[in-house]
Amino acid sequence: MNRKSLAAAIASTTLALFAGAALADTSADDIAPELKTAQPSSLSRAEVQADLALWRRAGLPGAYGENTVDSSSADYQARFAEYQRLRQGPAFLAEVRRIQGAQPVAAQVKSGQPG
Repeated sequence: MNRKSLAAAIASTTLALFAGAALADTSADDIAPELKTAQPSSLSRAEVQADLALWRRAGLPGAYGENTVDSSSADYQARFAEYQRLRQGPAFLAEVRRIQGAQPVAAQVKSGQPG
């Protein structure tokens, strides 16, 4: 590699590093107020996964890549009611137990469960 090529490569790498650092700089002013005070969830990982599974089972948007939603439509309202029914009923606990039972053997041994 000649000196011109080497100098160009170094310059472009340096520029890329500075550009990346500039893009990564996020000040506290850039963070939405509700995220500044967000508290950790009290839900377990299995509970979050179960909730998402029920959301998908009810056919709600976002579960399969939909980008827009009309939350006032009768179809959406029916699906959301189904999700709430599933989430507040025995289906939620059953889904949590299914997910917990699907843990890899290494996770079961780590948590003290028989494998």
